[in-house]
Amino acid sequence: MELKETIELLTLERKKVQVKDSVIFSLETKTFNLEDIIKKTNEQFALESKKSEDLLKELKGQRRTTFLYKVGTTLGVVATSILLLTK
Repeated sequence: MELKETIELLTLERKKVQVKDSVIFSLETKTFNLEDIIKKTNEQFALESKKSEDLLKELKGQRRTTFLYKVGTTLGVVATSILLLTK
């Protein structure tokens, strides 16, 4: 009788260990997935940051080009006016 109860207890303990192992494996998998998500999010943030910097550089270049066109146009109008007035 005692042997039978001991065997049942041992069987229950083994099942408990299996359940614990299953829970631990599940938690480890979740941890790995969350770490992967964090890594990918950080990579996306770095990429978006680089894109933002590149766009700002391009915007500055366009502003410079626009300014030079405005100055060139103004100088052209002034030079043309001077030439027309001197004739």
